[in-house]
Amino acid sequence: MHDTPAALNVHRAQLLGMATTAQQGLDLDDPADFWYRQGVRDAYAFAAALLATGIVGDVTRAGADRVTDLLGDGITDLGVLLVATEPTPRPTQPSLNWMGPIAFGRLTETHVGIDHDLGSRWGAGRDVRISHRRPHDGATGLLYAYDRTWDEYAILADTIDTAIVEAANTAALATDPHLPVDGFLAHLHAAQARHTPAVRAVDSGPVLR
Repeated sequence: MHDTPAALNVHRAQLLGMATTAQQGLDLDDPADFWYRQGVRDAYAFAAALLATGIVGDVTRAGADRVTDLLGDGITDLGVLLVATEPTPRPTQPSLNWMGPIAFGRLTETHVGIDHDLGSRWGAGRDVRISHRRPHDGATGLLYAYDRTWDEYAILADTIDTAIVEAANTAALATDPHLPVDGFLAHLHAAQARHTPAVRAVDSGPVLR
């Protein structure tokens, strides 16, 4: 016999209550107990998110991360935590073209290198990872975003220099550590504009006198 939606909500509330209790019991002065209680908290948060999504995967992990982030910020309101376990709709971002894993793989198959993550809690749902893929000994590469809830990708720049990416990341974090991707993109464009004159000066070649 399957639980009714009302029963599942009760179970979610109970799990979130236990996650909250574990969070409140964290003691930095006792490392062994701290890591144990943090693991217990994370397990309860994941179980609560699993009841909301019904599937094991990134969408559930994103919901669990939202819960633990809120608890870490001292937010224990049960209504807020319940909403956090549910999949969030992606805000409209007209400047971005989101695509599935297969399409992304085809478009980026020539972009080889190592993914350097710039954080995985971007966006209102704290479920977007931004990464800069570049060769081990290279300074330029592919910049992209990955939405864990929807399992979709968006290319932010085909080829972009590390200095520009780092400048945009620093500015975005200073604005909001959970800035939407289009907000990060605005900082990226601003950083590109600041760096472009210097690049042109280098590329212009020697000045004839």
